[in-house]
Amino acid sequence: MSIVHTTHEFEGLNVVLASRMEETDAYSEKLRSGKWTADHHARLASQLLSDEDYFIDLGANVGTFCIPVALVTGARCLAIEALQSNIAVLQSAIEANDLSDRIEWALAAIVDRSGEVRIRGESAYGTVGTTGRRVLGFSLDGLMEEVGWRPVSLVKMDIEGCEMKALNGATSFMERNPDVTFIFEANAAHCFANDHSPQDLIRFFEDAGKIVYMCRGGRLARRTSTEFQEAGLVDYVASPVPLEDKVSGFIFEDFSDKAKIEAARHTLSSMNDGYKVALATQFDLAPEFMKVDAELCGLVDAVIARYS
Repeated sequence: MSIVHTTHEFEGLNVVLASRMEETDAYSEKLRSGKWTADHHARLASQLLSDEDYFIDLGANVGTFCIPVALVTGARCLAIEALQSNIAVLQSAIEANDLSDRIEWALAAIVDRSGEVRIRGESAYGTVGTTGRRVLGFSLDGLMEEVGWRPVSLVKMDIEGCEMKALNGATSFMERNPDVTFIFEANAAHCFANDHSPQDLIRFFEDAGKIVYMCRGGRLARRTSTEFQEAGLVDYVASPVPLEDKVSGFIFEDFSDKAKIEAARHTLSSMNDGYKVALATQFDLAPEFMKVDAELCGLVDAVIARYS
């Protein structure tokens, strides 16, 4: 395995990230080219955490969230990654940033119960399925029993469609950490492939008393479980308190009608089939201004006609 290190800037600090030369996907190539930039939710986490906090990175990949956030905040982290090929890269980057005393890592998949699962895919695209490599699976409750319970301030969760399973296995975790903030991905295609919707994820956090924001393009827009997700792939933040007075540098306004239509149009015309079907399936939740947009409705009808 040939590991390449590249240096990037995040919040005024140099961050060393690693990738494998063998990986040729767009994500790995962006890291190697030096064109990587941190996601907006990493910027958000850097304002929510301090050096007294502990956070968990579920779906750590090669450390592009946990490493810059730990460097900037001084917080300690437990990084969980299900792909063996990513673990060596993650470990190399942790050592390159001198973070071995602040970031622990473990090879595991987070699902709804403990036991062996299969993982297929490589790089940033590993998913739980019926085929692939065997890896230990844990519920979030089971994971904390294994590593030792401790107060957790923030959880980042990007586990390719297993988010609902992870939440279903987090009963004790939520009881013990009522003030925890979650940053989670709602990949519409993976959600629907795993028999839930982005709205189900939001509803879980609403029931836990949290305020949910869509985090996209430097904007934090409040969302509820009754609303349409106009983009195929979205990050959300579920916070125990309003974020408007807690963080800076973000726009606290909903997206314009035009921007929502453009996001839906992009999903239905340019993303892969799973995203198209997921959006078309939930189009009944779309606001009226979308339902009267002729081009958008035509795209929805075409997807339904092709895949029904």
